[in-house]
Amino acid sequence: MANKEGWKRKTFRDLIRDYKLTGRARRLAILPGSPFIGHRLDDLRLRQRYGANVVGIERWRKFRRVMVSVAGNTELRLNDVLLIDMSASEVDLREFCTSQRLEPMVLRGEYFSEQARDVGMAEVSLIPDSELIGKTLYDVGFRSRYGLSVVGIRRNGEAMDGLLTDEPLQLGDILLVIGDWRMIRQLQSQKHVMLVCLFVLCATIGLFISNTATTVLMAPIAIAAAKQMGVSPYPFAMIVAIAASAAFMTPVSSPVNTLVLGPGGYRFGDFVKVGVPFTVLVMIVNVIMVPWLYGF
Repeated sequence: MANKEGWKRKTFRDLIRDYKLTGRARRLAILPGSPFIGHRLDDLRLRQRYGANVVGIERWRKFRRVMVSVAGNTELRLNDVLLIDMSASEVDLREFCTSQRLEPMVLRGEYFSEQARDVGMAEVSLIPDSELIGKTLYDVGFRSRYGLSVVGIRRNGEAMDGLLTDEPLQLGDILLVIGDWRMIRQLQSQKHVMLVCLFVLCATIGLFISNTATTVLMAPIAIAAAKQMGVSPYPFAMIVAIAASAAFMTPVSSPVNTLVLGPGGYRFGDFVKVGVPFTVLVMIVNVIMVPWLYGF
């Protein structure tokens, strides 16, 4: 998967508009006698049966209500307050609440915007060769796998309507995911970590062989790593290209360095003292800027 299209950051309001989420949010408390109590979300199959997608849970802990991240194996409890995306407009909310012993609660703001500090949104897009292409969200167990719920799919620039769990995913689809900010940041951090490792490895290899040879050697590995992670290969390939050219640390890491070694009166240690901090600086700047410019 890749980060949201383009480089322009969208607001909560932009995402609500683009994916037609207005009027779909519900905040429901679990009452005594509810059949939800003691059951896991996957077992209840609420999205398949009612079009009800639980995207967050408010739960009492130490005399205050906190937000609990949602997974397929999350067990529901009495007095839990469910944040639900109701994608099936034909479902009678009053009948649903009565039959399942749920109580509607006040929901301020549009589509959980008041809970935005705890509940985050992000767009991800499918890339060529992604293992998700041709499969449904239900087939891949998206929520259990990533800890995030898909509440919208845009295909050919248009938001899709209806139940999304049984829709085979296609190349170019953009998924709107919602869930705990920690899970979104964790997904991102697993990628700015992989880029750091790639940069360090390329820069180290570049100390002993030419930057061209380093790029030829590492580019297939970087692209394969991106494919395995299900993210865009462009940032990975760009990091390899830049890191292979970051030959600042020794006089033999580049012909240009060797060329000025004698006439400039430099010593080996001079390159190390200046080159190591400069390489670290280049790495930090590129690990931050490359994903922002090219997107995951």
